[in-house]
Amino acid sequence: MNRPPRDAPESGGAATSDRDRADPPGRVRAGATPDVGGERKPGINRWHALIGWLDHRIGTEDEALARRVLRAVVAGPLFDAFLAMVVDYRRRMFPPTVRRVKHIRIADPAVKNRIGEFPVAVISCRARSALDPWPGAASPVTRVVCLSAETAMKQVINHPDLTADHYRLLPNLIEEGYAVVEDGRNLIFFRRFGPRWYKAVVKQTARSELYLTTFRKANLNQVPSAARGP
Repeated sequence: MNRPPRDAPESGGAATSDRDRADPPGRVRAGATPDVGGERKPGINRWHALIGWLDHRIGTEDEALARRVLRAVVAGPLFDAFLAMVVDYRRRMFPPTVRRVKHIRIADPAVKNRIGEFPVAVISCRARSALDPWPGAASPVTRVVCLSAETAMKQVINHPDLTADHYRLLPNLIEEGYAVVEDGRNLIFFRRFGPRWYKAVVKQTARSELYLTTFRKANLNQVPSAARGP
């Protein structure tokens, strides 16, 4: 993300209107933006209701609608707002000389919740079935893949070449890419867009959640031969 996401509001921007707050989670309207600054409800994860809305509709007769909504929000200003907050926090907390990190922990829970986590893709039933369920898991594994604030921060630092438009490839990459299961807990997806291959890694948690842990460009020798085709 070496350039600011397009039309991205700054952290601390204006609150949503009464009409915006009255919309049900998941509705996508042109120009609708969340209260990214948390001015009216401090510490609230702005994307939580959207994730819940998607999770309840994937696997039902509303799945096609849920997929369209997810693709629309990743392509629109809601995702721009999420990325803008991540970029802003990275600039304030890390000097430009920091170019590689293994792990990031946002210690302030209010900041972590305000940035939140964003839904970026839906995995197929086939890909989910390749995962080993955690013993004693209270619920089945979701099919909604989320990008956490901390992983997004790590991505910004480790892969500054990726722009907002690159991240908009994630729904197609994860939904339709070639999948490899690793250790029964991770799914590795590969897909080519134009001349370039991309790789995304999704991890299953003990709470039956799915999170993106890695997204980057891939060299051809890193792509399985079965994914490359004849």
